[in-house]
Amino acid sequence: MILNYNKLINNKVKVKMVIDMGEIYQPIDNILNEMIVQDALKRRKLHLNEDVDDISMFKLMYYMDKIKQKDDSEGIKLGERQPIRIIINSYGGVIYDCMALLSKMERFQQDYKYKIITELTGKGMSCGAFIFVFGDERLINRYGTLFIFSSLLNITW
Repeated sequence: MILNYNKLINNKVKVKMVIDMGEIYQPIDNILNEMIVQDALKRRKLHLNEDVDDISMFKLMYYMDKIKQKDDSEGIKLGERQPIRIIINSYGGVIYDCMALLSKMERFQQDYKYKIITELTGKGMSCGAFIFVFGDERLINRYGTLFIFSSLLNITW
């Protein structure tokens, strides 16, 4: 959408502007993406605020790998690395994509000695609940809702 408007100063047209609304929203998307990257790499907070699918799980696993690469490059020893926090607000989704993340979490916990903290902020349903229970430490906000139903998976922790 393109907006045209004239800026009036003392009843005279001083500035004529043409604004492409896409140019306004584009920086907002960039800022949001930058916030997510900063949270992931600097604060070790990974956000799942969407359905569980191949894209959302890829993003979480990608940032987990980036955190590990950063720790490796800084020479931080196994067992001395800061925990990774996964913040969950999801209705769930595709179990097969969820299993990929659960496998990655298990590898980080067992092989790389990371502590993974899962935090439920709003809803953790279906696959969101499975991810939640895989945390070494699990936190639920006061109004968080955890929904677990019978499944064919055998999940232990």
